[in-house]
Amino acid sequence: MERQPTAGDFRMSVLLRAELAKLTYNKWLFVLIPALSAVYVWMIATHYRWNESLAWEQIIRFPYSWGAVFQGLIVVFSLSPCFAQEHQAKTASLIFSTRNGRSLLTWAKIAASLLLITAIVIGFWAFNLTVNLGFAGMEGWDRPVQMLEDYSKSPYSLFMWQYVLVQVATNWIGCIAFALLTLFLSACIRSYLTIFFISGLLFVMPFLIRNSSELSWTWLMKNGSMIEPMRVTNLFNRSRYVEVGEWLLPLPLVAFYAYVVLLICLFLCGTVGRIKKKDVG
Repeated sequence: MERQPTAGDFRMSVLLRAELAKLTYNKWLFVLIPALSAVYVWMIATHYRWNESLAWEQIIRFPYSWGAVFQGLIVVFSLSPCFAQEHQAKTASLIFSTRNGRSLLTWAKIAASLLLITAIVIGFWAFNLTVNLGFAGMEGWDRPVQMLEDYSKSPYSLFMWQYVLVQVATNWIGCIAFALLTLFLSACIRSYLTIFFISGLLFVMPFLIRNSSELSWTWLMKNGSMIEPMRVTNLFNRSRYVEVGEWLLPLPLVAFYAYVVLLICLFLCGTVGRIKKKDVG
């Protein structure tokens, strides 16, 4: 027997559409996306004007160079106000006045945010492929990634087109984790500026730390961040291990994915739990 839609289903769909509309009509998106797209086209055009290289080399370099930066900026600007804006607008006490209303709205905000980030990731990768293939053609799609200098020591047997698919999935998982971190901060803090500062600092920090194999605080800040999966390259360009005293411990690739999934679960549960306990007065 088919399940009949309930009133809750209709309320959820209405809330989801409303939250998507809020996120997509964010003025920062209308400024950032065209500006970042124009910058990327100019950079790629300049590169091919002065260098002869495969399109796939630049496609694969995208998340490590500018892709993650572009995505991080959009996440911070678009999601920082997601929960905090209800307090800024003095509507939190009205919106969260009932348990069911609070629960439905929370999940609608989270779902809308993740849909937006998924669309951004797919859109950026489609744009990346279109721009580079338009300038340099398809040549090299069936060559192994080891022919690229950055991946000469990679232990993974992947053709370039296969690796791009892996990159898209890995980059998406990292973006989802960072988006949920930003939502968690938005649920905990009422000030846009504070959320923006903390989220931005956590995003920038791994870029400023050099790669190291010795277990230390800097190694934990570098590898314990979801930013490295967003950038992808450091997970696949060589075998990963960590030096603990005289021990050399291998780090299997699955461990990085499991860790990011754990972060996703923690941020998701933390956001929902924080909203349930939040003082709405």
